[in-house]
Amino acid sequence: MRKPRPPGEPIDKGWMKVEIYLSNCICSGYVHCPYRRLLDVLNGISSTTTTVIEEFVSVSKAELHFPGRREAAETFCINKADILFVSETEHKSLPLVPKFFTSVKLRMPPYTLTGQVHYPKGRCVRDVLNSMLRFFPMTNVEVCSLAGGSELGVSFLAVNKERILALEELGDSVKGMYL
Repeated sequence: MRKPRPPGEPIDKGWMKVEIYLSNCICSGYVHCPYRRLLDVLNGISSTTTTVIEEFVSVSKAELHFPGRREAAETFCINKADILFVSETEHKSLPLVPKFFTSVKLRMPPYTLTGQVHYPKGRCVRDVLNSMLRFFPMTNVEVCSLAGGSELGVSFLAVNKERILALEELGDSVKGMYL
């Protein structure tokens, strides 16, 4: 696991501001992603090795938001298996790669996600779900809380496929651009 940021060290290049949605709270803070995408960090993909087994992600300058209360810490280590999905709250510009996408609706209580799942030519949504990687990207996502009916629109989410209850395809595949 990546070493937490020392107290007082500024958040700068290589740190990504995120919101991590868990079943009972939301964790906000910064995740260290030098030279890697957020998906690579969540899936344990390193630039030097193919896979690194890291079951926790370190979140610095972190806050846990529970209904009616908030807890703050310099660092929280979040179990990746408990993550529903992750939203980048400060976007970085990355090169676009041509991919295909299909509009889908995911049910992962206590949320419903409606957006686009991306995959290479010759693949389909089922291939994304059956991939060895735990997290996959969704874009242009509407997040709906089943408890309060509130909605949030985000351009990108990293979704933990192991927490999906059901997936419904809403349309045919379309060629597009994906980060």
